[in-house]
Amino acid sequence: MDCHQSQEDDEAITCEFGDLSSERVVVLVGGSHATQWLPALEEIGEDNGFKIVNMTKSSCPFGVVEDSNASCVAWNANALEAIVQLDPVAVITNSTRTEPGEESVPEGYVENWRALARHGIPVLGIRDNPRFDFDVPECLHRNRLDYLECAVAQEEVLAEQDPAREYAALITSIDMTDAFCADGLCPVTYEGFLIYRDTDHVHVPYVMYLSEMLERRMERAFPELFG
Repeated sequence: MDCHQSQEDDEAITCEFGDLSSERVVVLVGGSHATQWLPALEEIGEDNGFKIVNMTKSSCPFGVVEDSNASCVAWNANALEAIVQLDPVAVITNSTRTEPGEESVPEGYVENWRALARHGIPVLGIRDNPRFDFDVPECLHRNRLDYLECAVAQEEVLAEQDPAREYAALITSIDMTDAFCADGLCPVTYEGFLIYRDTDHVHVPYVMYLSEMLERRMERAFPELFG
């Protein structure tokens, strides 16, 4: 069953991954920039004895934003209600939202975090990755002799510091920026890996390459999950 909802459907459908026998539930919720981490989280859950419940929707982050359609607004309400009923050990979602040239924490995100906090549900927020105003594989094809032609300055795609730090009372932020940018530059390849499969989604093989880094940072951020 494909539980990543389309842009038109608003039901909070779920699928289970990780350790399916575990009673420790972690919900992965949000849009495609949340569900892109599922392959790594599935492996992390299997290795550490917790279940990943995926609850995601195309073009619809966990938190209503300015361009959210009516279906996304309804899905957010349904997803929030479903999460409260599940009463998970933790929720994983995106802590920031990037657009080409900017990064912010939408108020809709914060509203949902506050709602979960009222129910005592911890939130682990993964900082968003850079978005580009061009198709990365196409750029690489055009610049086969110099892949750095497709790289962009970090200041052009991300805030100077993680904007989610301001909300430490509501979420624990996991910053994976050093997996995407270094020395002020954000390349699109790393040690033979294609980092992005389009303008902004992380390529699955690279997500899997980052699984150990993500696991270490999750364990530092929320050790109770790994006890």
